Amino acid sequence: MIIADLITGKTINTIKVSNNFMSEPFIFNKSLFIIRNGSIIQYN
Repeated sequence: MIIADLITGKTINTIKVSNNFMSEPFIFNKSLFIIRNGSIIQYN
């Protein structure tokens, strides 16, 4: 999965996705949230 800045289009982070459960990403208060293996991960 690639996380990119919506304004500049530049890549912020790259995450290896394998057989792990990962939810659909959602945005709240200008932060990106993903639920992965029962944990909530927040990206600014």
